[in-house]
Amino acid sequence: MLFLALCCSINGRALLYGVRLPLLWDYFMPGKFKAYLVNIQKKTGKKPEDFWNLSVEHGLIKEGKIVVKHGDILKWLKTDMGLGHVQANFMILYLRLRTNDPQVSEQAKKWADETGYQEFLTKS
Repeated sequence: MLFLALCCSINGRALLYGVRLPLLWDYFMPGKFKAYLVNIQKKTGKKPEDFWNLSVEHGLIKEGKIVVKHGDILKWLKTDMGLGHVQANFMILYLRLRTNDPQVSEQAKKWADETGYQEFLTKS
């Protein structure tokens, strides 16, 4: 159980901050971007665009940029939106991708693009 928690923690950091762990990446990220978003939508009843709009309304995103710390977004998603730790970190990745955040690694961008991220972008 401790090993699983450690892996999720390592995975979250690798996904969001571009830590280079290519072997662990393939092992711990077998899922598809689309599947993660579909599962979050089933749990919350909210589409990815809803999370984007709520983030803007709550002042987490201004002028297309994330303006608060990772921990603040994580706390909001877990407390107010009812997401688990991994789901919340994944939604943060979605928001960071939408804002073209430089903290997202090329590896995470490639994985997202190859596994369904583009399907969830809306044209404004």
